[in-house]
Amino acid sequence: MEDEKVIIELDPRTAKLLSRIMDAVGTEDLAETISFLVYDFIKSNTGEEKDVYHALWWFRKGIAQTGSEGRDAAEYLLKLRGFDTECRWLVTDEYYFDVYCPTGSFIVLGYEEYNVETDDVFTVHTNAKAAEEELSMKVVPFLYGDKLEPGVEEDARELGVWLVLLERVSGQWQYREVVRLEDALQVST
Repeated sequence: MEDEKVIIELDPRTAKLLSRIMDAVGTEDLAETISFLVYDFIKSNTGEEKDVYHALWWFRKGIAQTGSEGRDAAEYLLKLRGFDTECRWLVTDEYYFDVYCPTGSFIVLGYEEYNVETDDVFTVHTNAKAAEEELSMKVVPFLYGDKLEPGVEEDARELGVWLVLLERVSGQWQYREVVRLEDALQVST
């Protein structure tokens, strides 16, 4: 059981429900309250202290970072290209992704960050490529944000990270692909 990989996929409905709860109640209080409930449930069903703390760590990380805007952006842009996919979270025993979008041809894995920094580009690239072997499918690293630090675009382009920003243009909010999916796919090949 120790060597077994654990993958938890939250369906879009559950992820959206959690996002609404988070907005209504507040991240820290909700995470702590639910963590205690999860702790009691796992402890009473397995009796394994180690499993409880491991599960709680991932649960709290997931509840604190919903990443729903990033999932919505990736799903919308993929559907514009004809991919029928539903994006959700992906949590394994080694990593966590805000955005997990299986397309049948490849999987988009990534994070949502308010202010995307160079370290974020390297982190998502490293983690997505590490997950590629476990998932047995081509992976495209993905970052979504509102602002870019200097140098991020160049690093994302060089590493093949699909980079999307939310911008206000003529009074309308829209997604701008700083590094297009097609360009990221070429580098990732």
